[in-house]
Amino acid sequence: SVPANAVVPVKGEVQVAIESKGQCWLQVFDGQKKLYEGTLGKGQKTSFISKTNLTIVYGNIKDVTITVNGQEEAPLNTNQVVTRTYGEVH
Repeated sequence: SVPANAVVPVKGEVQVAIESKGQCWLQVFDGQKKLYEGTLGKGQKTSFISKTNLTIVYGNIKDVTITVNGQEEAPLNTNQVVTRTYGEVH
C-alpha cells in the first residue's frame, strides 16, 4: 500500500525530493533551464518535478537524502561535487 502522503509521479514526469541532514549546496536544472541554486540547511526539504529530466549538482551529497519518484536512493559518502541526471534524457 502507498502511504497517504506519498507523491505518485505522473507517467512521464520525474520528481526528486531532497532532505538535508547538514548543509548542501545545490544547482537544479530542468533541461537547460536553471530552477534553483542555493544551500539547503539542516532539516530543510525541497522537491522538483520535470516533464523531461532534472539535472542536479550536489555540493555535499553525503549530507542529503534523495528520493526519486518515491524511491530513496542509496547514500553516497563522498566530498566530491556530484552531478546526477534523473528522468528521460533525449
